[in-house]
Amino acid sequence: MFKRSRLGIKVCRKNYLGEFVSCFEDGKKVEYKIGKWTKRPKDCGSLAVFDTIEHATEFVGNKWGIRYYFKCKYKPSKDVMWRPNRIKTLIIYKKHDIPIGTKYANKVKLVDFR
Repeated sequence: MFKRSRLGIKVCRKNYLGEFVSCFEDGKKVEYKIGKWTKRPKDCGSLAVFDTIEHATEFVGNKWGIRYYFKCKYKPSKDVMWRPNRIKTLIIYKKHDIPIGTKYANKVKLVDFR
């Protein structure tokens, strides 16, 4: 069944090449470009977005240096938990361990810089 894209907030950082990449990496580089769909890489957990700018800034704040907030479109994932790929073992975080407002996606498109 075709799932419509939804609106959310994607938090990114710039790497040393000036590319927008995931705010928090788990060993797998995921690059985002404005106006282009980014697919969930093979052997990678879902892409994470926030439902509101308030939830994104509340979680990220000033803790981890400069971050970029983008309005985005995303295609929801069926996942209900986030699974980092870091060690190739199954590490699953329960729903209450993730930031409030986190949504899971298979694809994300950066739409507008916040």
